[in-house]
Formats: sequence, C-alpha cells, structure tokens
Amino acid sequence: MESVSAVFHYDLRWLIQLAALSAVLTLIALKAFAGNPISRRAFIVISALCLLVVPNVIPSSGITWPLTLASPPDFSFARDLPDFVIYTWWLIGGALISRRLAHLYQQVQQQALAVEVKNQQLSHKVGQMIAVLPQIEKVTLKFGTEPCASTIMSNRIFVPSSWEQWSDNTLTAVIAHELVHVERRDDRWLLLADIIADWYWWLPWLRSLRNQLCRSMEESADDRAAEWFTKTHGYLEGVHAAAIHIGQQAAPIKAQGTMFFKGHSLVQRVGRFLEFRNQELDTRGLYWGMLVALISVPIITGVTFVPFEETYQGGFVSVAATSFDPASNAHQTTIPKITSTRQHKAPLIVIDEPSAIYPGSALMAGITGEVVVSYVVTASGTTARAKVIFAAPENQFEKAALKAVELSRYASGRAQTLDSSIAPGASVRVKRTFRFAIRTEPQ
Repeated sequence: MESVSAVFHYDLRWLIQLAALSAVLTLIALKAFAGNPISRRAFIVISALCLLVVPNVIPSSGITWPLTLASPPDFSFARDLPDFVIYTWWLIGGALISRRLAHLYQQVQQQALAVEVKNQQLSHKVGQMIAVLPQIEKVTLKFGTEPCASTIMSNRIFVPSSWEQWSDNTLTAVIAHELVHVERRDDRWLLLADIIADWYWWLPWLRSLRNQLCRSMEESADDRAAEWFTKTHGYLEGVHAAAIHIGQQAAPIKAQGTMFFKGHSLVQRVGRFLEFRNQELDTRGLYWGMLVALISVPIITGVTFVPFEETYQGGFVSVAATSFDPASNAHQTTIPKITSTRQHKAPLIVIDEPSAIYPGSALMAGITGEVVVSYVVTASGTTARAKVIFAAPENQFEKAALKAVELSRYASGRAQTLDSSIAPGASVRVKRTFRFAIRTEPQ
C-alpha cells in the first residue's frame, strides 16, 4: 500500500514551493498598490484563487532541471512527507473549516430571523440606488446592530434601529457603501480567504492576507460609494456621522476640518480622501523584485542533483573495461549488461527511454544488483517524483537509475484507457526495474 504522500504527491519540494509562493503573494499584497485598493483587492482575490489551484498543480507539473556535479550532495527535494504530518494537517484544517461553516450557518439562520425594515421612503431610496447597479436584482433591508451586508442565500443589508435619526446624507453614504459590497459579493470572497487560511493553518501569514483583503474591500467600497456624491466631503461626513450613531466613540481629534476617531480604522479610511495615501510600491521598483522572487521559487526548488559519470554506456558495449585476474594471470574483458522493465496500468508511448549508465566503481569491483524506481509521467511526457523503492545492494546503482528515469520522455502522461479503475486524464504512475549485470570473457 502506497503512502499518502505518494498518492497525493506531497513532498519536501511541494512544501517549500507552497510556503514560498504564499509568503511572496502575501508580501506583495501587504506592500504593493498601497494607494489603489481596487487593484489590491483584485490581486488578493487572484492570489486566493491561485492558492486553490496551484497546490494541486505543483506535484504533477514535473518542473525540474538537472544540476550535474562531480560530488553531488546527499539531498533531494523529492523527499515524501511523513503520513502523520499530512494526517495532522488534514485533521486540524478540517476541524477549523467545519467550525467556521457551522458558525456561518448560525449567522445565516439569525439573519433570516432578523426583522425586516418596513419603510416606504427607505425602500424607494434603495431602489433608486440599485437602478444604477445592474448586477443587483433585489436587496432586503433588515435591522442589525451595525451597518453590514450579506449575499449568502440572499442579498441583505442591515441597518441599526437608530437609522431614522440619521440625516439623508448619512443614510445615502451607508447604503451606498453596503450596496457596493453586495455588488461585488465581498462576503463570499472573504469567506473563501478564511477557508484557505483555515486549511493552510500552518502558514500563519495567510491571516495577514485575509486581513488585507478585508481592508482593501472597505477602502475600494469607499471609493465606489463616494461617486454617489457631488463632492467627496459629503460622503466623508456621512461615514463620520454613521460612526457616531452606532457608538464607535473614542478620543476625537481634529484634522483639516474633519473629525477623526483616534485609534479607529476610520482614521485611515478618511485619511485616504485627504491625500494621506502611501506611495505605490511599484514606483520604487520593489514590486518587480518580488515578482522575480516569485518566479525564482520553482526554479530553485526544481533542481535535481545528478552525479557526473565519465564512462560506460548502458546495454552491451563493444569497448569495455579491461581487468587483470592475478589468479589466472590472464586478461579478461568485463562487459556490463543493463536491462530494464516497466510496470504501469495505462498505456504509454515511449519517445526516448535511455538505459542507465553502469557506475564505474561498481563495474571495476564486479558488483551487480537491481534497482526499482517509481515515478510519474506528466501530461507533457516528462517524468516527475522519481524515487527508489528498492535497491540491492544499496548506495551503488540508485543514482544511475534515477538519472535514466529523469532523461526518459514519453508521448503523453495522461491516461487514455478503457480500464474503469483508471480516471481519464490522470497522471500515469510507472515502476521501472533496472538490472545491472556483468559477464566476463577471456581475450
């Protein structure tokens, strides 16, 4: 029975690539597009989708490149992760996601039971604003503790019971802001970010990515909602008045004629409209540096160390090494013979399947043996995740067998078979047995 890591292709290379990819994406999201929340929000959403797809693509991509060294280090990125590590990841991640979905279900139930706002004037106002947002068909207004929006199950906007005390300017600012969230389905994207952060709980920086997405949503909603006003100052006054009415009071300070709440996120949100915006990261060239680092991750982790061999080709050779037997006092010709066989369920078309190279030290010492290598043929016909599952004797022929597998090429690694036990389009797993033999002939 194969290990879990072998079935799902989780190895050290996958772990390093995923961690580095998520860290670079988080760093870019935290530092880039500081003055453009719409672009920042779009980047984080794309990053979240990448983290959904890329971890499943990395194992089957087979992106490796050989680095030939005279004395390669005894290290490989293709080391499978222990099963208990994978089970721990799945158990904790599944528990966190289950808890989040259970909490979401309770919230949806509470939202459904919330009292609907019955006010013709307010409904008419919302209807007029929806008319300029064709993506929104209907929105239900309900009472809540503070202004917020939800698109789970149905489109809902919640306003506090004190909304009747608000001015028309304040009400327009709040409704416009929440309608933007409904239009963009921000709560769903935030839920996706939460689930990704829960599943990859061992990558703590993904929490920062989620928080940055939330901030980008609020800031970009401010920019869009402010378009309902002739002057931006009108929207700022509405947001400020709403914050006072819902009880978000702290030490107030004056800045350019606008009231702020010290220590509250409202300070940063309003400050953006007063030109207190951070410098864009890409104007200083660091943005492109991060992109280079992102591309460098699979290149660095894709290296495969290959030993340098000077002599001997696989199969029968016409020119072979010559050894001297003192007992017989006669010269003998040593001829290496290497054969290999393959085992796989789906059919494969071989384009190039070179034989292994007989290690010179083993040939001179008269050592023979057998090596079994397991590997996957990718969609492009290259090999990936090659590993030795049997070797006798050990530390003699493994590198030669792995090198032969690495250089092999096939027409396709996607299964096309009538066998119902094989999923169409699945990567083909192969077991290849190499037999290293020697025969001697007197000259």
